Amino acid sequence: MLRIESGINTTKVPLSGFFNDGSGNTEVSVASGTYCHTDLSGVLGAGRYTSLAAAVEAALNAAFASSWTVVYDSATSAYTITCSVTFSYTLTNSLGLALGFSGSDAGALSYSSDVRPYYLIVGTIGEASVVSDDREQRGRVRGSVTEDGTPYNVAPVSIAKTLDFRVPLEPHSATHKRKATASVPWTWEDFYEHDRGAEPFLASSTALGDAVLVMRPNAAQFFPRREVQDFDDYWNVDIEGFLQGRL
Repeated sequence: MLRIESGINTTKVPLSGFFNDGSGNTEVSVASGTYCHTDLSGVLGAGRYTSLAAAVEAALNAAFASSWTVVYDSATSAYTITCSVTFSYTLTNSLGLALGFSGSDAGALSYSSDVRPYYLIVGTIGEASVVSDDREQRGRVRGSVTEDGTPYNVAPVSIAKTLDFRVPLEPHSATHKRKATASVPWTWEDFYEHDRGAEPFLASSTALGDAVLVMRPNAAQFFPRREVQDFDDYWNVDIEGFLQGRL
């Protein structure tokens, strides 16, 4: 499976929704911070882009006397919210989008996502192509020769690693947001508009490993290409990133 998960900064996208464990309808807000579906702090540093599920769980347990758990399953791209008592929810705003809940429900101990969460793309083919693998950024070493012909170079102590790849043969519904479906509402166009190199993202597949990347500025624009000219069903998306590390 090829999975792309973008970071979320709650100063830009506040996350809240309504829950009721029988004690009253309560708006629950995720603490201010940076999150991702998968915890990226092992690469980015303590407290940076931590687990969204853990943050939602903490917010629910702080808001109610009942006991709550929130679990994200990367294999199914779904969240499950469980409470020690039956509860209801209304998740029609930002938190519902992030968790993959499209409305409201009541009367059960546990619920799972009914649509694919925002900030997440699952590649249709299931693997990346044209993978560069890790390599250093070009143009960071300068050099010349002295008057007597002795060569010299000037280079930084370390050079940023890059990782480039293509997500091939994506359907139109996954590429352009005007074609998005109700069950998979977040598209590549949404990804670029949200990210723009300002948020790190996880690119996970067999070929890529669990790579944490930041878009390179020259490639932080939405620019998909048709696989076949004048045929709208298959699109290729090229990713060019600075490699931050791997989980």
